[in-house]
Amino acid sequence: MATTYEDIYQKFLSIGFYNNAFLPSTDPKIYEFIRAGLNHFNVRMIAEDEAWEEIIGDDNTESVNRDLTDNEILIIAHYLLLSYYEQALTYTATVLIPFSKEIGTKNVGNQLVSMRDLIANQRKIIAQLIFNSLETEIM
Repeated sequence: MATTYEDIYQKFLSIGFYNNAFLPSTDPKIYEFIRAGLNHFNVRMIAEDEAWEEIIGDDNTESVNRDLTDNEILIIAHYLLLSYYEQALTYTATVLIPFSKEIGTKNVGNQLVSMRDLIANQRKIIAQLIFNSLETEIM
């Protein structure tokens, strides 16, 4: 049975805390968000393994072209989390900083540093999950 978008999105929601303002709010936006995560995962896995079977999303069935392992779902969810953090950083840098005095926001610089740290850590988590996944397949 093919893995559903719902399976992937629920895993994403379960691994972090989110400000709803940055979450996709309609089905088409959620589909686009998930497909972007699939694309990032596919690109990374093709770089690791030329024989990688690409994961393709189908918006009509709200599923992907095959049954994903728990590890694959988790890694894709972490790619979605990385994207979420990057969007939050972009918002903070382009909206909060220029208007921080007008809206009364303080410590925006510290927030940016923290967000950059979150992004760097998320990239490390993804790399470690992929490494562990590949090691498991070899054994």
